[in-house]
Amino acid sequence: MSATIRNHGNVNPEAVMFGAGPVTVADVLASPPIASPFHRLDCCLMNEGGAALVITTAERARDLPRHPVRLLGGGMEFFRGNYANPPLYSQVRQLGRQAAARAFAKAGVSARDIDVFSLYDPVSFEVLRQFEMLGLCGEGEGGAFCGEGRLDIGGDCPSNLDGGMLAGSWTGTGQLTLKVIEGVRQLRRVNRRAPSGRCRARADQQCRIGRAAHRADGARKELRVNDFRPAAGVMPTPTLPDITALTRPYWDAAAQRRLLLPRCRVCGRHFFRPEVACTHCFATDWTWTEASGNGSLYSYSILHKAPAPGFVVPLVLAVVELDEGPFVFSNLVRCEPAEIRIGMPLRVQFDEVAPGIHLPRFHPRS
Repeated sequence: MSATIRNHGNVNPEAVMFGAGPVTVADVLASPPIASPFHRLDCCLMNEGGAALVITTAERARDLPRHPVRLLGGGMEFFRGNYANPPLYSQVRQLGRQAAARAFAKAGVSARDIDVFSLYDPVSFEVLRQFEMLGLCGEGEGGAFCGEGRLDIGGDCPSNLDGGMLAGSWTGTGQLTLKVIEGVRQLRRVNRRAPSGRCRARADQQCRIGRAAHRADGARKELRVNDFRPAAGVMPTPTLPDITALTRPYWDAAAQRRLLLPRCRVCGRHFFRPEVACTHCFATDWTWTEASGNGSLYSYSILHKAPAPGFVVPLVLAVVELDEGPFVFSNLVRCEPAEIRIGMPLRVQFDEVAPGIHLPRFHPRS
């Protein structure tokens, strides 16, 4: 799937990675590992750019020099931000299904009526998940569904024909607008890579249609990715926590090698991380309580490329289910990668990473 989408970008003159292929499955698997199970070529780009579009009424559009494209329906769905407290897969496995149902209902179509897709592809797995979410295949069947050329221009579900975010462009939230723009271009038939015949496209926060065009000279560019390195003389330091009045008791306890958790006085449940209100019942009456420090490994990923200067790899990122109930995002230490097992019992430890700053990490509990 990653190779297919990257090859679409390879022949799109507007793609960041135009001419940087072709890319094979072997190339993807041979690229440096980033975070298991993803390799570098499974991950999207980071580049600069901008985009804009014009929306108007059907009556006014009749006087415009360009052929208008009719918007049949739309929908939106989101979960909390991923950066500070990442959600569990069980919480987002069907994210987008309700929004897709609303959009399809307004348009009077179903997912099986769509002729061309361009799915949000920050990493390769997300494309598989969205096909499953849309009901075009069962959960766990996305990998097989995307095989056998199905995502190619002549396949049953041509997808990310502009190269998507893997090879086309990623400009932060600007990529949402690019999806609509590419949808308009496809439906206007402004390129020779658009599917033939009448075409329905899905273009919103989850999915978009795209395009690609052949490079005239057929020349090939080599992939070149520069690793970030700090300037000479700069001592790399991992990012330190931003301690606020709300979180100060947590970090003060950590300096004493104690793990604190917020506990709601109304519903009686623990939660993490500290918020103004209980994440279960939204009551604002809660207090700090000391946790046992014991838990089990719920999930993990092994980082093979440092997220910032100062980190040592391989680095095991772990989701730990505490005995008190909450899930915490931390590191797994004092354990070889080959020895890691889901469900293994863990115990917290506190490592001083800066004067007065102790980070809770977890190690196997004997």
